[in-house]
Amino acid sequence: EKQCPYSILGVARDATTSQIKKAYRALSLKFHPDKNPGCEVSKDKFTMLVDAYEILGDEDTRVLHDETEFGAYQSRPHHFKSKAGFYSGNSFVMPLNITEFDRLVLCKHKQKPSQQQQQGTSDDTSNNDDEEEEDDCVPWMVEFYTPWCVHCKNMIPDWKRAASMMDGTETPLGFVKFGGVNCETEKALCQRQGVKNYPSISLYARDAMGQEHVENFPSRKSRAVDSLIDFAERGVRLAHEATLHTIDAFIMHKNVTNAESSGLWIVLFEGKHCPDCGPLKASIRRMSANIRNLAQFGVLDCAREPKVCAEQYVGNQYPVLKMYPYQGSKGTGETLIEPRGVDPLVVLPVVEKVIRMCIANIEAENALMNTLHDDGFNEEEEPEPPQAQYQYPQPEQQVHYALPAGVRAAGGAQYIAG
Repeated sequence: EKQCPYSILGVARDATTSQIKKAYRALSLKFHPDKNPGCEVSKDKFTMLVDAYEILGDEDTRVLHDETEFGAYQSRPHHFKSKAGFYSGNSFVMPLNITEFDRLVLCKHKQKPSQQQQQGTSDDTSNNDDEEEEDDCVPWMVEFYTPWCVHCKNMIPDWKRAASMMDGTETPLGFVKFGGVNCETEKALCQRQGVKNYPSISLYARDAMGQEHVENFPSRKSRAVDSLIDFAERGVRLAHEATLHTIDAFIMHKNVTNAESSGLWIVLFEGKHCPDCGPLKASIRRMSANIRNLAQFGVLDCAREPKVCAEQYVGNQYPVLKMYPYQGSKGTGETLIEPRGVDPLVVLPVVEKVIRMCIANIEAENALMNTLHDDGFNEEEEPEPPQAQYQYPQPEQQVHYALPAGVRAAGGAQYIAG
């Protein structure tokens, strides 16, 4: 028998949305599988809490439930006509307009703290209880959708369930939040983010260098709950481990091209009017997480550092990807990817293999030198090869020459007659 969602959460029927949310959070943290590993009772209880909150945590689905007097829950509202979009209630999926997207997802409130005061009250769906939490730069899973999209409507339950299950799950970058952008009302935002298909799902996070890290959900991949959660966890891990340095003239001369510095460098040169630079930069950032501690990765903007690009023989077409040797003379590096060549995203896996091979050769050479050093061999004190020495006669020795019979030496010299 299906239990009443109000009873599962322990709230009254006239409870406010904030009260329902607080009750769910308290119980979900108590019965979360991560807090109770191996406990099937807690797992079943957590699943019931998620189901109950899917009904009561959203105003639209709560109305549908109450109108049927605790009847069957319609998980896919095909006649949904809310002007505010799919996620108008105060659930764990937050509706985002362009101002909230810039402030919360892109963390632009850190540079412009007064932006929140300029935001219209009609589009503000946040509570005072959550204001401080939402101002933190945490990872965001964002769905871009349209109300007329059938696949978007069918994904509503899975998106809400994934948001509910990830709430309270700690990641290296904080708690992952979920949001939804209605591209019918936020056309400028969706166009700016390059959204072409619906639904489009992206993860936004900050890497170790404080730079924006974006992972796009594969369009042909299943959008089931497990797939969404796995995508969010992998994306957060990549953002946490990725390191893409912003290179200027000082760093270029001191760390990258300096013959006295050691370390393999992969540098992306980008510039204006470069549609391939963005996707290639995201792929290189991902590569830096996959082969971390093996090489240093950086990006140099030729619009800001034209003199450095000229020194490295980088023209006016981008992107250009170069590799600088581990040690010794660096020169202008080796060009791995140049503009108007093959697809950079196709070549990049080959580049990663080349880097791994270079690092393997360097490590093998270093291991050999360490072995020779342990055996007492010193390259600076290599013994000289033995040389043949001519033995000159000593001064006190007398040399006697034999002469033919009957021959007498002149000058009183004494000779032995033969």
